[in-house]
Amino acid sequence: MTDYEIKRIYELKKLGYGYKKIATELNLPISTIKSYLLRHPNDDNDCCCLLCGKRLINIPKQKRKKYCSSKCKEDYYKNNLELLSSSKTETRRCKCCGNTFISYKSNSKKYCSHECYIKSRYQVVGDCHE
Repeated sequence: MTDYEIKRIYELKKLGYGYKKIATELNLPISTIKSYLLRHPNDDNDCCCLLCGKRLINIPKQKRKKYCSSKCKEDYYKNNLELLSSSKTETRRCKCCGNTFISYKSNSKKYCSHECYIKSRYQVVGDCHE
């Protein structure tokens, strides 16, 4: 296969084309396309952060990055709580404000946020139960 064909395979795959459609487009056997994509799932070593879209550079033979920072990872899972395994999480009620929040079962979180923790810890009168 030529470099142009390889580049075109990835472009068509990103557009959502299947093996058969890519093969007919490039006039190559389906088995060639399928085996190439299975052996080289993502040949280029860069991708984007799942939250902010910032470009990431992945190093070969290391775990692939999905997020540009731990803050992006945290925010991504806060916005997509359904992606967390339901067997590992549980819904709890904040001891300060009474709002419900999702926490890991192994975690002993009692408050929905750091602000509620501080209000409860230092007994800020009147601010806790809003």
